[in-house]
Amino acid sequence: MGGRWTRAPRVLGLLVLSAACGRARGPEWIHLAQGYEPPPLTGDATEGSSVRLTLSEGEPWLTATLAREDWSSRPEHEDWSSSLPVRGRGQPRGGDLHHRLSAEGAEFEAVPLGKFRRDPERRRGTYLMKPNRVSLYLGAGEEPPGQVELSVYAGLGREVDGRWRVEGRRFSGDAIALWPGQSAQVLADVPSDCSLRFATCLEPALPSPRGTKRELTFRVLFNGVTLLEHVQPDLEAGTYAWHELELPPSPRARITFEVEGPLSYAAFLNPVIGPREIGSYGERPWGRGRPDIVMFQADTFRADNLELFGGEGGLAPFLDELASRSRAFPRTWSVGTYTLPAHTSMFTGLYPHQAGITGMESSVPDELRSVAEVFAAAGYRTGAITDAVFVSQRFGLAQGFEWFEESLGSLEATFERASSFLEADDGRPLFLFVQSYRTHTPYRVSEETMAERGVELGIRASFEDLRAELGRLEGLEALDDEQTRRREDVIEGLEAHYRGCVVDLDRAFPTFFGELEERGILREGAFVFTSDHGEAFGEHDSVYHGGRVWEEVTRVPLFLHGPGIEPALVDRAASLIDLPRTLAGLARIAPHPEWLGASLLGDIEEREVFVFQCKDDAPVSSWALIARGKKLMGDQEVTTRGRDSLLGAFDLEQDPGETKDRLGEDWAARLFDEHRSRLEVLFVPLAGSEAVQLGAEQMRELGEMGYGGGR
Repeated sequence: MGGRWTRAPRVLGLLVLSAACGRARGPEWIHLAQGYEPPPLTGDATEGSSVRLTLSEGEPWLTATLAREDWSSRPEHEDWSSSLPVRGRGQPRGGDLHHRLSAEGAEFEAVPLGKFRRDPERRRGTYLMKPNRVSLYLGAGEEPPGQVELSVYAGLGREVDGRWRVEGRRFSGDAIALWPGQSAQVLADVPSDCSLRFATCLEPALPSPRGTKRELTFRVLFNGVTLLEHVQPDLEAGTYAWHELELPPSPRARITFEVEGPLSYAAFLNPVIGPREIGSYGERPWGRGRPDIVMFQADTFRADNLELFGGEGGLAPFLDELASRSRAFPRTWSVGTYTLPAHTSMFTGLYPHQAGITGMESSVPDELRSVAEVFAAAGYRTGAITDAVFVSQRFGLAQGFEWFEESLGSLEATFERASSFLEADDGRPLFLFVQSYRTHTPYRVSEETMAERGVELGIRASFEDLRAELGRLEGLEALDDEQTRRREDVIEGLEAHYRGCVVDLDRAFPTFFGELEERGILREGAFVFTSDHGEAFGEHDSVYHGGRVWEEVTRVPLFLHGPGIEPALVDRAASLIDLPRTLAGLARIAPHPEWLGASLLGDIEEREVFVFQCKDDAPVSSWALIARGKKLMGDQEVTTRGRDSLLGAFDLEQDPGETKDRLGEDWAARLFDEHRSRLEVLFVPLAGSEAVQLGAEQMRELGEMGYGGGR
C-alpha cells in the first residue's frame, strides 16, 4: 500500500454477563458488534498516487484522479470512457448520490440510466456510471480536462439497534469493520469454556491489476497475544473465511482486531463469543431449545411445477415426494407479481404498499419489524443466502439478518454458501433463508438435463435466440397469422427451457435437503418451501412476470415439513402474507403485533387474500381480491374511482384459467362493496417510503434478469 493514515484504535467497554459461556444458568452469547463504532480516520489514506480516502462532511469517500490519458474516445457511443479506478459501497446519509465527477471545481451532472436513454439529446456535460466504467459526454470536438476527480461513497456501515452493521455488495450483517491499517479493541469478561467465532470478509475498494496478487492480513489478539493471523486474497468478487478461536478465561479481557494490506472494505463479520462445546444441531449439551428453521424460496417457481399444486407430475419428483409428506397448501397466492413486493411481505408481514413498495426502485423502510429481527431478538442465529438482484440489502431486505450473503451464481454455488453458513454453527437456534433464481430468466438448462430430457421437454432453439425473436415480434405494431403462430411457437420454446430449469432445481435439491437431515437440523426443526411468484407463457397474452395479477403469475407452492408438522393437504386459501406468523409459530415465539395474515399451523379458516402488481411504470398497476372461489381484478385508483376501477371478475372454481370475464354479474359488485374499505387500507403506507438509487451494476443485473423491459 502506497501510504498510511494514523491508527486510532477505539477502546469499547461492553457490559457482559460473567456467566456468558457457562452452563449453570444455560448458555449465553456475547455479540461483540454491540456498541461498536469503527475508529475515526485521522488523516488521508492514499493508494499509490492517484487514490485518496478522505472525509467529507464526516463521511468517507474514495477519490481517484483521472488524467487525460485515462480516457478513450468512443465515437460510436459519442462519449469518453474510463475504467473505474475505485469501488464504492453504501449510501450517504439523506439518500444523496453515492458518486461524483468533477473537474476544475465544477461537478458534472450524473444522469440515471433510464433518463439518459429517454433524453439522449441532453447528454452534454453529463456522466453515466456503469458496472466497471464511467462515461463522460461532452460537446463535439471537446476532450476531457487534464484532471478529473471521481469520488465514490465508501461506507463502513452504520449502527442499527445498538450493533454496528456493514452493508456491502456481497456481505451484510453485524460486524467489526475496519480499513486496512486500523485496529480496534473491545473489552469483555470472558469466563471459562468459551470460543470466539466470526468470519473475515473483504470486498475490494480498488480493481486488482492484472497479474498481481493482493492480500489482506487479519489479526486477532487476546490480551496482547496473537490468536489469529490469517492471510486472505483480495479478489474482485470478495472473499470470506470462518474462524473459531478458543479463549482462555479472563476478566476484562482486551480483544484487538487488526487488518493490514491494500485498500479494501474489511470486516470481522458476526463476531460472537459463545460456548465452546455446542454439540450439533438438534442435539445440544444443554438440552432442547428452540427449533431450527430453514426456508427455501425458489424464485419464479410456478405452482403447477408440482403435482400437488395442479401439475401433471414428473418435472420435480423429489419435491413432489417431499410435498406429499408435508403440510401442503395447494391454494396459495403470492402478494405480488415480481420478487421485491413478494419478499417484502414474506419478511415484514405487511402488504407491499403498506411497506412502501410501489415500484422497482422502492426499499423496505428501516422502521418496519422483519421476521429476521424478531427471530434475532428471540436468540436465533439469523442468516440469508440469496442470489442478489432484488433480494438484496440495497432494497432493505437484509434487516435482522446478522449474516446476509448475496451473490448471483449457480444453484450449486448457492447451496455451497448455505452449507458454509451451516458449518459455522455457534450453538444458537438457526433461522436460515435461502433464495435461488434457478428457474428465473435467463433460463439456463444444464447439459445433463438437455441430454436426458431435452427432446421430451421440447427444447430446440437456444434461450437467447428465442428471447431475441420474441422481443422482435412484440416490437411489431401488429402480427399477421404466420407471425402469430411463430410467436406461439417461440413462447412454447421458452416454456420448454423454463421447465428444464425446474428439472435442474429438483435434481440438485436432494443434496441440500439431505445435508439438513444429516446435520440434525430437521430432528426437531422445520423446513419451509415456497416461491415468490409464478411465470406466464402466453396465458392472457403475457410472457414472464411483473404484469397483471393473473393466476399463472400469482399462484405459488407452499408446504411445511418437520417432525412436529402433521402431513396434510389443506384446502384453504393461503398467502405469502401468512409466512411471518407461521414462522413465528414454528419457532414458538410471539409474532410482531403489526404482522397481518394468519399462522398456517393447526386449523385455518377460509378467508380472502389480496395480490398487488406494484409497478409504478405500468400503464395500469393492478390488484386482485380472491374470496369464496371468486376473483376480482382492479386498478390502483380504487379509492377515487370505486367500482369503475374494476378490470375483471372470474369464478375460479368454474373457470380456473380466467377465460370468461363475469364483471357484469351482480356478485362482482357485491364482493367489491364488501371488501372495498379493507382494500383501501392496504394501499396506505405504514412507514415512510424509501427510494433506491440503483447503480450501474444493479441496472445491469436487473437487465440480465429481464427486468426493465415491460415485465
